[in-house]
This record gives sequence, C-alpha cells and structure tokens, in this order.
Amino acid sequence: MPLAALLDDRVTQAALRSAAKRGRLQAVRGADGQWRSSRNWVDEYLATRYERRA
Repeated sequence: MPLAALLDDRVTQAALRSAAKRGRLQAVRGADGQWRSSRNWVDEYLATRYERRA
C-alpha cells in the first residue's frame, strides 16, 4: 500500500518516508518512485520508534 494510505494520528507521511529511507521501516520503492509498505510493517515501526515526552 502507498504510505499515504497508512497514515493515522500517530505519524505523518514525512516521518514514514524518512523511516523508509533510513531503513527503519520495511518498505519498497516502486518504479514510479512511490514508497509502499504494509500496515503490519508500519505498526512494527511505530511500536519501536522513539517518542519524545512533553
């Protein structure tokens, strides 16, 4: 699925794209240049990412 379809209130598209580029999120880049991932991979990434405290 395109990263834009995997967004929710916990993460932005820019954060997912950056994580994919860094290799922190399992994702593939299609021939059209669009990043694609799965809901399970995004959930795994969100469970392990660092969150700043207010």
